[in-house]
Amino acid sequence: MKRCKTMMFLLLWLGLGFLWSGYATTINDVYRWEAEGNIECLIAALKDKDSNVREAAAEALGELGDKRAVKPLLTALKKDKDSNVRDAAAKALGKLGKIDL
Repeated sequence: MKRCKTMMFLLLWLGLGFLWSGYATTINDVYRWEAEGNIECLIAALKDKDSNVREAAAEALGELGDKRAVKPLLTALKKDKDSNVRDAAAKALGKLGKIDL
């Protein structure tokens, strides 16, 4: 019985540790989402803590050309602290063409 409780505790501890560690978005995730056309994940990636991920997401959104990306890209252009992200957002908006706000 004690062995069973020990195993249960260990499994619970490992599971909670995995949940607490979080999931870090990578550049590869961004490339995969671009290939899949996953606009929602790319838009969410514009708020990632890693500026390289945000920059890649902005570039991918520009390539995909989906108008749903306009407002999030405008927000990134106005508010992102990283100049590379702002630049990528501006270029992406340029690729989207005429924008009706």
